[in-house]
Amino acid sequence: MAFSGHAAIVSSSSSTTIESYAQNWSPINKDGVQKYSNNWGSKSGAFLVRPYGVSSAQFSSAAGYAASQVGKGYNWNFFDKNRTDKFYCSQLVWRAWLNAGINTETGSVPNGVIAPADLVNSSNTYVVRRV
Repeated sequence: MAFSGHAAIVSSSSSTTIESYAQNWSPINKDGVQKYSNNWGSKSGAFLVRPYGVSSAQFSSAAGYAASQVGKGYNWNFFDKNRTDKFYCSQLVWRAWLNAGINTETGSVPNGVIAPADLVNSSNTYVVRRV
């Protein structure tokens, strides 16, 4: 697992994801947290990851938290994972699950950065499948 990559969370509708991109990398040319069509099943090398023992209430809580962040800007300060007015991709997913009571941080990246690999390598998550 590398430091780079991308992360998203499935919304309350499985056909939609909530993701954060910088505008110049966004497939819809919008900055920050937005809703996207869920096409992750067709992305080569993508992982579908879930927390262990998560309840339907926790799924709803995490998805709801992420949805409530739509419209917020992109967080370029990767060292400030606790910022909640802007989000980078894996920070958004980590914070959504943390809000639901599940911490997916591994501490593998120095200075508290939440990398996409943390979501895959966390002892609190498992890989459902790799595309």
